[in-house]
Amino acid sequence: MDGRDSGAVPTGMTILTRTYDGVEEEYFYVFDLGICIKMEEYSTVIFNGLHYHSGCQPTYRADRLDKSRVHVRLSLIGYPPDLILEGVNTVALGALPNGTLLPVGFDLRNPAT
Repeated sequence: MDGRDSGAVPTGMTILTRTYDGVEEEYFYVFDLGICIKMEEYSTVIFNGLHYHSGCQPTYRADRLDKSRVHVRLSLIGYPPDLILEGVNTVALGALPNGTLLPVGFDLRNPAT
C-alpha cells in the first residue's frame, strides 16, 4: 500500500523487458479488485496506486536451457507523488530565482521509501 501516491491521477507502469524463455509468466496483481494482469513486453498497465498492488517475483523454470543467463525485469513507473498535486507534508529546500520554492516531499525525506 502506497499512501504517498496522489489519488487524483493514476499510476502507469510500462514493462521494458522482453520475455525470457526460461522464466515463468509474470503477473501484476491489484488485490482490491481480485485481478492479475500478465506483464507482457512493452505493455503499460494503468492503475490507482493507493491500494494494495504488487508484481510477482520472477521464477525460473526447471527446464530452462541457458542457466548462465540471469533474468532481469525492468519496469518504468510513472506516478505523480502527492507533493506535486496537493502540497501536503512538503517542506522548502531553497528558493529559486523565479520566486518559487524548491520542494522536498515525504519520499525524499524518509529513508524507508
